[in-house]
Amino acid sequence: MKEIENLIDHYLTTRNVYGAEDALEKMVELTTRENYLHIINYIENKDVKKHELDLSMYIVEIACKEYQDLIPIINSKLKEYSDNDAIEDLENALKKINA
Repeated sequence: MKEIENLIDHYLTTRNVYGAEDALEKMVELTTRENYLHIINYIENKDVKKHELDLSMYIVEIACKEYQDLIPIINSKLKEYSDNDAIEDLENALKKINA
């Protein structure tokens, strides 16, 4: 789990777009049914300046029927988010889960 937390820290703090994309890709690769909720919680609670897209991009990448516990998280975020791209990510994630 420490490897994933280090990746998340890098993902949330890097100013390099390619570095963030690489970290996100690796986070998605390391995501399992057992750890995806921990990853979301870690992103949400990390004490760094974040953007709504930081979480929504991860959610849309991992969204699938297997991760039904994402639905209440997504619905909650849809009520609070204002960034159009983040909202679009979340709507697409719901579509992937319900496909």
